[in-house]
Amino acid sequence: MPRYIDAEQKITVTYYDEEYEEWSKKSKTIDDFLYENADEDIPTADVRENVHAHWVYKALEGYPNITFPVCSNCDEDAIDYVESNFCPCCGAVMDEEEPTMEEDWYKDEWRDEWDEREKDD
Repeated sequence: MPRYIDAEQKITVTYYDEEYEEWSKKSKTIDDFLYENADEDIPTADVRENVHAHWVYKALEGYPNITFPVCSNCDEDAIDYVESNFCPCCGAVMDEEEPTMEEDWYKDEWRDEWDEREKDD
């Protein structure tokens, strides 16, 4: 499997400066270094960083007992309410561990909704 690099990452290059007859160091991006030193074009690939997310269940407006899955990354609902291993809207991989009710940020997000449900009952 090929390995990919971030061509915008800075590296330190050590080189011999003939004008001053000494070794020097210079900071460059990997892309600049390869452009200056490659004898031929280096093939590139169209890659993207994987985004990890999970399905969050939200209540259908007006029907608090009916929930549907929503992507935690883009907040879009699953097409036809079918969960899959990735979000069809943003492409996020659904392998992130789903938070539990004990986690504070999850409680804060859902506190109002749960309060509303309890009032309705």
